[in-house]
Amino acid sequence: MEGDVLLKVSGLKKAFGGVMAVAGVSFNVAHGQIKSIIGPNGAGKTTIFNLISGALSPLSGEVYFQNQDLIGLSPHQICAMGISRTFQNVILFKRMTVLENVMVGRHSRVSSNFISSIVRLPSFKNTEKAIMDKALDLTAMVGLEKKAFEMAQNLPLGEQKLLEIARSLATDPKLILLDEPAGGLNTAELETIIRLIKKIREKGITILLVEHNMRVIMDVSDEIVVLNFGEQIASGTPEEIKRNERVIQAYLGKGVSFARSK
Repeated sequence: MEGDVLLKVSGLKKAFGGVMAVAGVSFNVAHGQIKSIIGPNGAGKTTIFNLISGALSPLSGEVYFQNQDLIGLSPHQICAMGISRTFQNVILFKRMTVLENVMVGRHSRVSSNFISSIVRLPSFKNTEKAIMDKALDLTAMVGLEKKAFEMAQNLPLGEQKLLEIARSLATDPKLILLDEPAGGLNTAELETIIRLIKKIREKGITILLVEHNMRVIMDVSDEIVVLNFGEQIASGTPEEIKRNERVIQAYLGKGVSFARSK
């Protein structure tokens, strides 16, 4: 595989009940890149995330991460390799605090001896302190430090999305899959998400993004893959995509604004 490629997807296919949800999609994601996948509802975007993360198995095709084959691995194994994700419908431990939610993500990255945890040996206490410190840092990174001890279920949607991102970051991913992080957000919340996505990339984390909001897509993306009914109809830079007539006809429409934030 090419040296700069972190994720390689090749000829990926998946069908549900005879309907081809993903029809031979191929793309690469380079280290440090923000690559976005766009397309109308039902285009296969989240299915691709599920195939990459191990939640689904493909009919055919390849998914390689850091030259390692992901097909057949469990979501837990794939997470341990350095891929984390968020979900279109936010999934949180709603009866836990903001901080506890992030700590859950961090626990997947550390191992604690069972005996030491039972007798509360210093090594266990040190590990728990390190987990909490990292969780506090990530809570602050997404702007939720003042709500660290609030219950997750009490947060508005925009803050729940920020919390889910913080929990995903707690696993120390090399690649994060963001599934519609801007969905349902107001203008101010969109600005927060845009800044956070850029901040994540500045931390050296590669991003694969699924999003409907074209303001976000055009602002943060290095490259864009366009799907329609499971088929890949275009790929390229934001400038190339917004001029692509097939993309405009199939998805974007003539009234779409491509304004980029300053």
